[in-house]
Amino acid sequence: MLRRNKMKDYTISFLVTRFFDQDGALIMYNWLNSENVRITDSNHPIYVFVQTGGNKRIAPFKVNGDSGDFEYLVANKFLVISQDESRKDARVLYEESRNLENLNLVLMPADQQCNFSCVYCHEDHNKRSRMGESELGILEKFISKWNPRTFRVDYFGGEPLLNAKFIKKFNSKMIELADSGKFTFLSSSMTTNGFLLDRKLFLELLNLRITTYQITLDGTEEFHNKYRPLVNGKPTFERIYQNLVSISHLPKEEYFFSITIRMNFNRSSASTESRKKFFDQLKSDFGDDDRFIFMVQMISNWKEEAHDGELYCTEDEGTQLQTEMEHELESMGLNTVPMVLFSGPGSNHCYSSKPNNIIAYPISEALNGGMPIEKCTLAVNGSINKTGYIDTDGIIHRSDKWDFWTEDSLFKHEKCQECFFALNCFSKSCGLNNLKQNDVVCPEHKLHEVDIVQRVLQFIKNG
Repeated sequence: MLRRNKMKDYTISFLVTRFFDQDGALIMYNWLNSENVRITDSNHPIYVFVQTGGNKRIAPFKVNGDSGDFEYLVANKFLVISQDESRKDARVLYEESRNLENLNLVLMPADQQCNFSCVYCHEDHNKRSRMGESELGILEKFISKWNPRTFRVDYFGGEPLLNAKFIKKFNSKMIELADSGKFTFLSSSMTTNGFLLDRKLFLELLNLRITTYQITLDGTEEFHNKYRPLVNGKPTFERIYQNLVSISHLPKEEYFFSITIRMNFNRSSASTESRKKFFDQLKSDFGDDDRFIFMVQMISNWKEEAHDGELYCTEDEGTQLQTEMEHELESMGLNTVPMVLFSGPGSNHCYSSKPNNIIAYPISEALNGGMPIEKCTLAVNGSINKTGYIDTDGIIHRSDKWDFWTEDSLFKHEKCQECFFALNCFSKSCGLNNLKQNDVVCPEHKLHEVDIVQRVLQFIKNG
């Protein structure tokens, strides 16, 4: 006698955040694919299932004789047979982010030299080597041996524009190689203080596919000039700001780029009066231009030195101020970096943990003319960061510290097994913090699940 197969039942994926809003509607947001639903019918099977919270599984259902709702929730991975399904989906995306066919180089063209003397900077500006023809030759050999399908370069420092000549030459060469079919050359990015980035240079770099920038303005002119002066002590705010305004005047329909304006803050620069003045200025000059994104970051003791605390907030105070300021910027219609960080798998995943991401420095005679490589820009002078070198033939030599950074991290810790944020951080939001504490250190935003989903949904609604 044939027996009919028992119909399978389902559970809600751990990658789905669900809560009831102030109107009593059930909100469900899927971090896997950004799909979201709002259910107002309190008799809907999913509404009842979530509200009661007693049953861990739900059978296939129909609403008014229609199975469309159920089929949608299954097709879009809100409902899964097993949580292993969600972990497998996360694993696929994790491995894709580490795919060695996609190479990303972070280049330090001026080493750690800088034209600024920021009071909180952790770098050694006496390291003043410059990349030139020899480095270009080594890197070309290295990329050829790696044989990537896609290649991307990010520029960092120090101040990378102190060696703009090399940057232009390197990107020109990469475009030439890409045009000959060697690889797909993705758009480049740069972290710069913006002092040298006038409109003329910006257009040159844009033409060389350097389209994404992070530039820091530490609040109002008063605070910025106090914290980020030139090495000779002179102010920098006005010139940077005018560079940004000039760039913003480039027609949006012709020039595509992204500039993140970062504000490192403490309790003084983030006072209600100071930040209102600064945010109003940003809104006035950049508020109607979605090529500009805004980021606020508490000034931390990046030097890891003894200090009197005047420059810094406590962790709790800084977190509270950051959340307040992000909400204020978003309420003004400005896009913030957290919305970018929450907008896709791996978007909060530390670059240092990826085996296809390498930081390269100018040639070192101590390495017989090879180029030192590291993994983390926050630990530029730390021994744990000395992960090898690229020799003059373009061959990479990894030290025993390489594996500390790049070992598989996904779901290795019990607390990550069914964490909604695991898809964003892949269990390593900051490789350096994980190494220091020998544990998975969760990003602060993860602790505010409902708040960030509400902000993401507003971001999606705003288009």
